[in-house]
Amino acid sequence: MDDEQMRARTLMLSFVLLASFFSFGSIHNVRVSAEPSTPQGLSGIDGTYHAFAEVEADLQTLASNYPNIAKLISIGKTHEGRDIWAIKISDNPQVEEDEPEVYYNGAHHAREWMTTEVSMCLINALVENYTSDVAIKDIVDTRQLWIIPVVNPDGRVYDGGDDPSNFMNWRKNRRNNGDGTYG
Repeated sequence: MDDEQMRARTLMLSFVLLASFFSFGSIHNVRVSAEPSTPQGLSGIDGTYHAFAEVEADLQTLASNYPNIAKLISIGKTHEGRDIWAIKISDNPQVEEDEPEVYYNGAHHAREWMTTEVSMCLINALVENYTSDVAIKDIVDTRQLWIIPVVNPDGRVYDGGDDPSNFMNWRKNRRNNGDGTYG
């Protein structure tokens, strides 16, 4: 297989991996249940949706447990002072390599809680299956994957905080525009 065919295969596998999580299917040894659950070793409110504080704690745990392929970075602060966490997954996460970069995000809109869960499942699947799944190893070894599970922490905290029954259907961030509107 030449380099171009290998790049095409790896890109296709990247899309297949992402699509598998959206469809709650599986790829190789990666299994995602259609039932609300939390990846092995991670928290989550009553085993369902992660509160923002749980996302932070889980990302720190994953980066600590998999330092050879995961690096946690705060890319900045929100209007209300919360960190916006990105995790870089790569075979050399401490190095900026000349490899294609892929970016995934969740909770762009505060009320879209499931997007955080998809992001957390993707992170978990990549780090936990890196040594046992050839396709995942290939993707991680040939890409720099950046995942931000909660792009809008202020909005996410406002739209339910730590209590999933407190869903408010809030979409925007919490920056006051000065005219009574936000976002």
